[in-house]
Amino acid sequence: MQRKKIYRMLAVFVSATFLMTGCGNSAGNSSASSANSQSESTDNSSSSASSDKTSSTESSSDKDGTRTITDTKGNEVQLPEEVDKVATTIGAFAQITNLVGGADKLAASIPKLSDMYHTVWPNANQDNNDASNMESIIDSGAQVVYGPNIDDQQAKQLEDAGIAVVTVDSFSNADELKKSITLIADILGEDAPEKAKKFNDYYDDTINYVKDKTKDLKDDEKVKVLNLRYSGDNYTTVNAGDISSFYVECAGGIVSSADYTGTDQGTAMVVSTEQILEWNPDVIFTMGQSARDQIKKDPALASVSAVQNDKVYTEPSGTYPWSVRSAEGALMPLFLAEIMYPDTFQDLNLDDKIKEFYKEFYEYDLTEDQVKTIEAGEE
Repeated sequence: MQRKKIYRMLAVFVSATFLMTGCGNSAGNSSASSANSQSESTDNSSSSASSDKTSSTESSSDKDGTRTITDTKGNEVQLPEEVDKVATTIGAFAQITNLVGGADKLAASIPKLSDMYHTVWPNANQDNNDASNMESIIDSGAQVVYGPNIDDQQAKQLEDAGIAVVTVDSFSNADELKKSITLIADILGEDAPEKAKKFNDYYDDTINYVKDKTKDLKDDEKVKVLNLRYSGDNYTTVNAGDISSFYVECAGGIVSSADYTGTDQGTAMVVSTEQILEWNPDVIFTMGQSARDQIKKDPALASVSAVQNDKVYTEPSGTYPWSVRSAEGALMPLFLAEIMYPDTFQDLNLDDKIKEFYKEFYEYDLTEDQVKTIEAGEE
């Protein structure tokens, strides 16, 4: 009896202990659950705060409505997020602007551009605003002006009017010109960068094509070439720093005036007939038919190899002249290669290349007469 009573007391004790332990575990679990819940709540709050912070930053950028680019001098320039109107300080950049799809945004450019330019892009600068005049740029409503030849005083006048000024002044070779084209496309936005890349790839392919076909020429097999111009009763030329010299070298030629330094006249340097005779180039190309005729009829140049062998050519000119810093310069190595090494490039059809270029990049179908006009060059 006494033993049964002891057993009952032990059972009660064990039960009580079990209940207390269970309650303790339950409390522990409850505390852990509460802590975990609090931790999750804190994490969620932190995540939410982080998300809010990110959204706030993006919203601030959107509200600000600007973006920053770096010009060719390394200056950071703030632009509107969306650029609807631009001005260019040189004609070549007006052509490049249109090439990458910005014709409808071009509000001011240089006043005189070719008939072909206006035929291909009738909507560009419809009000004929003159980018050489700062007041005209301001009146055009342009948000951004880009190019070379903007001095500090002009830049301040434009910036005071709320117009962003972007210096783009590097174009002495293909790499520099491609970078300038990319920068112009970045300014314009939308699908312009994609079009710029497409053009730059074509540009590289053309250069590599002529380089590859002339890479095995020995120095004594290379043609000596001179870019010779005539204006104001003076002959002028350029040295190796000009992009036209780069095109000559790409096509396997030797630039006669590579190391020349002389008195500047515009974008070239004055050169004497005596110096031209000393160089005695095999091929001369020039800007304009009147300049070509002057070179061919000048008695002082009659003994020059290029004149004697009727190798004086006018460079082609379409929406812009080919030998300068324009997008149609991509065709210049083909023109030069066909002239310098006709046997090597006998399969090259320049007419077809010109048509393909205009169709691909301008979405314009040239007639045969228009191709001939382009190849004949400026008058």
